[in-house]
Amino acid sequence: MKRFLVRIKNGIMFLLHNGLVATMKKTVNSLDRMWNKPLFLVVEDAEALAKAVYLPSDRNLTRASRVVRVLKTVDNWRNWSANGKETCLLVAVYFDGGYGDYLMSANFFEYFREKFAGPDVYFDFYGADWLKDVYNFEIPNVRLLSHSDFAFDYAGSGYDLVFKIAKRNQLIYADEERIEEISPSLFEYVQLCKKYIRENQKIFDANPRLDGLTSAESERLGRKRIQEPDIYGYFGVSTDFRIRVLINEDEDAYLDSIGLGKQKFVLVHRGWCSAENKGENVKVWSLESCGDLIPRFKQCFPDYKIVLFGELASQAPSPDGADLNLLGKTTLDQAKVLLKNASLLVDNEGGMVHLRHALKGGPSVVLFGPTSKAVFGYPENENISSSACDHWCEWQIPDWPYTCAKLGKPGHPCMDTITTDDVLEAAGRILAGEVRPY
Repeated sequence: MKRFLVRIKNGIMFLLHNGLVATMKKTVNSLDRMWNKPLFLVVEDAEALAKAVYLPSDRNLTRASRVVRVLKTVDNWRNWSANGKETCLLVAVYFDGGYGDYLMSANFFEYFREKFAGPDVYFDFYGADWLKDVYNFEIPNVRLLSHSDFAFDYAGSGYDLVFKIAKRNQLIYADEERIEEISPSLFEYVQLCKKYIRENQKIFDANPRLDGLTSAESERLGRKRIQEPDIYGYFGVSTDFRIRVLINEDEDAYLDSIGLGKQKFVLVHRGWCSAENKGENVKVWSLESCGDLIPRFKQCFPDYKIVLFGELASQAPSPDGADLNLLGKTTLDQAKVLLKNASLLVDNEGGMVHLRHALKGGPSVVLFGPTSKAVFGYPENENISSSACDHWCEWQIPDWPYTCAKLGKPGHPCMDTITTDDVLEAAGRILAGEVRPY
């Protein structure tokens, strides 16, 4: 087993692993312990590292394990890449947020990768498993690794450049001397990132509580959510997705298997990320209105099949009246097939709307309540906003996804003011000519 040499100096721990140096701040829980340790320690695994440097606890053993994993990961890159040439640059990117955030972050880093790609530039993307569903990891020099493998506290661990991205692309660590020597253009971008952080430090310090402020800034500048990671417009990110979202499902075979082959159909989705389990999200339309839409839609547009889909049946209206109930019955790839081939999607603003746009599937009717349609809306869609409030309220209060900022309690009066007639009229404008903007 490889051995890890630990050096403690001035309250900061350095790990030297096969010539790599990792700076790890705030790793010594008690400075008193530091004085009683030798200047150099040699450890062979995470448990030994935890005992040597940390106060004994399960949490610190976990932290030490992550450090060792990252060092081994980086060392593996160096050995695998360019036979360990010192001219290679290692870039780590930590993805955060929901599915829509992942889509837009992956899109931004495709611009980044295309501009700075080279035979000796290597990327590690740390994220949830669904990142592989939105990014082509068959591209050379790019790997997907789990969130749990990234020691975020030790951001410089063997990497030359580290970013964290959700809405904004945040520079975490940069070996500027090395980057300037190997890639002057990338060094120029690093300087822009540092400048942006200096000018907007409060946004990063209070992340994500000031996301509403960044949305207001984007609205003022005429920028869309998809463009927000592109600080100062350096890459010229457009409102269309650069990445090609992969579909591993046979589209025709799947549509035939559920009776939608050569059929015109409309998707109705009412859902949100259920991980927090805190009740209804204020972004969704009421169950009553959504349920009322289905029979009225069939009366107005009898040539279209109505398909209900989503993660959980509990978040959706009764399937009575729908031609096909796929609630809780689709994989992500199958959802992509549906989104790409539907004549229309009816949904609240969220990940499925962004995915349909990325797939170039066509227009949607999108219902907006607490978020800005100027920032989150796409030009091919019918974007309907509420008349209940003078302004959207994203991050006006900490619990904004589940509490109405106006009422101070759960509920979504902004979405309740959007009527079934509003949605039917918007759908009619789209379906009248089967407009396909792509």
